[in-house]
Amino acid sequence: MKYHFFILCGLILIPGTIVFVVRSDLRRVIWIVGLCSLPFAFTEFLFYPTYWEPLFLFDLVNKIGFGIEDLIFVFGLAAFTSTAYPVCFNRRFEALAETAARVVVYRVAALLGSALALTGLWVIAGWQIIWGSVAIMLGVSAAMGLSRRDLIVPSLLGGGVSALVYGAICYVFALLIPDVFELSWHAERFSNVYLLGVPLEELLYSVGAGVVATAFYPFVFSQRFVKNRAER
Repeated sequence: MKYHFFILCGLILIPGTIVFVVRSDLRRVIWIVGLCSLPFAFTEFLFYPTYWEPLFLFDLVNKIGFGIEDLIFVFGLAAFTSTAYPVCFNRRFEALAETAARVVVYRVAALLGSALALTGLWVIAGWQIIWGSVAIMLGVSAAMGLSRRDLIVPSLLGGGVSALVYGAICYVFALLIPDVFELSWHAERFSNVYLLGVPLEELLYSVGAGVVATAFYPFVFSQRFVKNRAER
C-alpha cells in the first residue's frame, strides 16, 4: 500500500474500462485521446516533489523524471474524461465534414504544441504548475470553443461530470488509504482547501481535463455530438 500513486492509477482505469466495454462506438475515442495525452506524462518532474511526493515504482521519477504510473494515469484520465459527456448525456459522434489526414495531424500538433509551449512559459515565469495545468487546459479549450461554439456546452458539462467521477475516485482512494492526501500531497503549500477530504487542486485539475478532453476528439476530427438513438 505504500505505492499510493500506483493504487490511484488502478482506480483511474476503472471508469474508462467500463466505457470501453459497454460503448463500442467510443473505443476509438478512448484510444486516440489516450495516446495523444501521453506526452504530458513526461511533465511529472514539474509536479514532483513540489506539489506531491509519492513513491514511484522502481524510483523512476528520480531517475528519468517520470514513472510508469504517469503513463497509466494520463491514459486512464483521458479515457473517461473524453467520454464522460457522451455517456452521461446519451450522445454519439457524427461527422460534420470530411477531414483530410494532414488536417487532423495539423490540429493535433497545434493543440499539443500550444499546450506544451504554454507549459514551458508558465515554468519560466516561476508560477506553480498545478495552477498552470488547469489554466492551460481551460485556455486550449477556449480556443477550440471560439472555433467550434457547439462544443462549449458539451465541454463544460463534460468537465463537471469528470470532476464528479474523479472526486468519487479520490474519495474511495482516501477510504482505502486514510490520510493519503496528507501523506503524499503538499496541499498545505497551495490552497489548503479540501472538499470531502480531496484537495481543491485535484478537483480543479479534473475539471480542466474534462473540459479539454471532451472537445479534443470532435474538434480534431470535425465531429459533432448528436443524440444517441437506441437500436430497435
